[in-house]
Amino acid sequence: MPSPSELVANGRTDEEIGQFIGADRLLYQRLEHLIEAVREGNPEIIRVDASCFDGRYITGNVSADFLKTVAGTRSDQAKTQRTEALDVAEISAYH
Repeated sequence: MPSPSELVANGRTDEEIGQFIGADRLLYQRLEHLIEAVREGNPEIIRVDASCFDGRYITGNVSADFLKTVAGTRSDQAKTQRTEALDVAEISAYH
């Protein structure tokens, strides 16, 4: 899972995002309309978890510090660093 800093839209304008993904234009949907569409597809859905959009987590105890820690361990950059460290350790084991 990418951290927010690794997402396509991070630090880019709408025009830059469109160019990056090869789109002619971008359209944005309001969160409440997305939730309405989900419920229309299945009226039995009472609550939609939209925490990645609105920051309201079901557990209620997710802080900005926690998300920063998670981003630091799950980002592509962190994974690459761990892989490189393992590669070095593996090479060292054979010498």
